[in-house]
Amino acid sequence: MSDVSNVIKFSHRYYKMPQNVENYSTVLLEAFRVLHSDLSDFFLVYDTKYPGGEYPLRNGEMIVLLLMTQLEDHVCLWTTIRTYNPGKWRYYQGIRGEPVRIIIEGE
Repeated sequence: MSDVSNVIKFSHRYYKMPQNVENYSTVLLEAFRVLHSDLSDFFLVYDTKYPGGEYPLRNGEMIVLLLMTQLEDHVCLWTTIRTYNPGKWRYYQGIRGEPVRIIIEGE
């Protein structure tokens, strides 16, 4: 995966992630701009929970990324929520449909 130039970084290994996700091919399928208040509590917990806690999200505009990881015997769809800012939005819009390298910084 090191030859992939597009990167999505994570501060923790989240429960939502496919196991050993950084060792498999992942594509950013889509990026959605939403309001935090439009997301269900269930979705927020699913997306932010990791061993030891939940990642705190601020209210306001968010970006929801839909990712597809090709595992050995099946494909896994999963998401990640990011706080919106214009630079992040342009970046994610520009790499839709492209491979991304997943980096987990908290390890």
